[in-house]
Amino acid sequence: MTTEQERKAIDGLGDVESVLANSERFRIKLGIGQDAYTSLKSLQVVSRLWDVAGAASTGAAVAGSSTVASMFFGSFWTSVGLATAATPVGWIVGAAVVSAGAYYGVTRLLGQYSESRVEEIPKFLNSGIDFLATSLFDLMGSIALKVAAVDGNIDPTEECAIKEYFVEEWGYDRNYVDHALEFLESNIGRSRLADMVSELALFAKNNRDCNFD
Repeated sequence: MTTEQERKAIDGLGDVESVLANSERFRIKLGIGQDAYTSLKSLQVVSRLWDVAGAASTGAAVAGSSTVASMFFGSFWTSVGLATAATPVGWIVGAAVVSAGAYYGVTRLLGQYSESRVEEIPKFLNSGIDFLATSLFDLMGSIALKVAAVDGNIDPTEECAIKEYFVEEWGYDRNYVDHALEFLESNIGRSRLADMVSELALFAKNNRDCNFD
């Protein structure tokens, strides 16, 4: 069931036009090759990843199932050149879906989007790379906020630094960062930093496509 907080977050995302303001900067930051980048811009990729978001929204057990994991770690990610030791983006995003931090992030929220919108897929998810950016932001943003809150408080200066980092370094759209980070921060108390890190490590260690070292 969608909570009042989640409904407000969904409404807030309604005015977001894009996840990335500079997709080239995002691609370069991850070292994604041109062939993989082209594949990620396919609308078919969005549909497949949208199915994963729907599964993730139904519960942690489902999100961590072999079905969801195989969609991230199977031939799909290999085919777009991401599930490699050089650029292990595939397993990072897969871990984001099942991690304690991202489970309370926008990726899971998107799985409930159709409850409040006529459109099945949000308008700001125009390509697979948008979904990749959303999932990756959930993981990195959650960990960044947990580190900032280690003293019991997230200072406005720290929050500003986190936002600027994602906008300037990774090419994220500022409007998206504002909304997504606000939602992540509202759920920051529902997960522990140790859980996020240990779950990511365990997921990577147990998956055949991950270079754990």
